[in-house]
Formats: sequence, structure tokens, C-alpha cells
Amino acid sequence: MVQRILDLRKVLILPTNEESRKYRFKIFWYLYNHHCWGKRHTPLENVVKGLPSHAHGGCLRVAEELIKEGWLIVKPTSHGKDVSLNPHRSREVEEFLKTTSP
Repeated sequence: MVQRILDLRKVLILPTNEESRKYRFKIFWYLYNHHCWGKRHTPLENVVKGLPSHAHGGCLRVAEELIKEGWLIVKPTSHGKDVSLNPHRSREVEEFLKTTSP
């Protein structure tokens, strides 16, 4: 019973809008700084480096949302998912980085 409740808590803990915006900025900034556009990709786990360990789950959830919305491109590899920024949305990404502060 206790294990079941803990599992439900993991599922129900979602980042707030403010946290979501910060995580989105962090993901975009990391990929933008490392020039990960289109064919140049990096493991999804590398994107959350530099964040506190308690924030990794929320950042990964936001990354999954960005994949669904078409902001990130996924490249399946033998070691997991690699991601890169969608080059067709480069202007929108740059505008988001300019107008949003961490």
C-alpha cells in the first residue's frame, strides 16, 4: 500500500508554469550553446546536467513535452534518446532565449 502511494506521488508531481519555463530555458540554452541543431545531437541525460538532482525529473518531463510539441528532434541510439533543436524553429528558439531570463 505504501509503495503504491509513493508511485502515485511520483506521477502526480509536475513542474509549475514557472518551473516549466525555467526548465525550457535551461534545455534550449544548453542545446543552443552546444550547437545541437538538426543532425548534431546529445544524450537527453546531458541536458539535465548542472541542475540539482531533485529537478532532473521535472526537466525530463518538460523535455518530453518539447518533443511532442516539435521543438526538439529525437534520435534513437543504442544508449537511449539523443535530442537536438529543430532547425525549422530556430527563430522561435532564439526569440525565446532573448525574451526569457533564467
